[in-house]
Amino acid sequence: MRTTRKFDEAKFFLDLLEENTNEDPQFDYFLNAFISSARSILWIMRAEFSDIKGWEQWFGSLNPSKEEISFLKKVNDMRVRSLKSDPLLTRVHMKVDILDGAFTEEVNEYLKRLDGKNVTFTIETLEEDIENQEYGIIEQGTVKLRGKVNGVVRALDDFPDRDILDICKEYYYQLKTIVDECLEKFSDKITVKNNGKLRIKMNKVEE
Repeated sequence: MRTTRKFDEAKFFLDLLEENTNEDPQFDYFLNAFISSARSILWIMRAEFSDIKGWEQWFGSLNPSKEEISFLKKVNDMRVRSLKSDPLLTRVHMKVDILDGAFTEEVNEYLKRLDGKNVTFTIETLEEDIENQEYGIIEQGTVKLRGKVNGVVRALDDFPDRDILDICKEYYYQLKTIVDECLEKFSDKITVKNNGKLRIKMNKVEE
């Protein structure tokens, strides 16, 4: 069945995303492939099922919420951008909680002067004598802050505060709900064409 083949294809790329979370540029390659494949599922479904009595009415009755509509629009914008103008490129976002007392008045004034400028951050892991380290001071243009990493995500500007893998999983399971319901209601009304991959052509030859 064409719909299930396309759905399985999307799952294939989603699995590759999970397996290559920390790999560049492979993760982005699989992300572009997943978005393109997943977004095609409902188009394939319409091509396969639209002639069946009752399918159009069922499909038209699907009523996504405002939140789901907004979510799907962003996903579609990603697909259009990926296919027509700019392949998707994720960026790693690190969330750091800065501990109390780090932002002294001197540091705050210095950071205000950096607003809108490119700034290089260096993150160091301190394993010994942490309590005696100096923080919140400026040395030759360097600001030292003490904090705790609260999460690392791969993100796109479309969903800046969420890991893009979570977005892909959410989209996949939304589609799965629709595909499962479609198959339950209409799969017994469709004729599945033979999809055999082995073809043998026999020719009679002179000995």
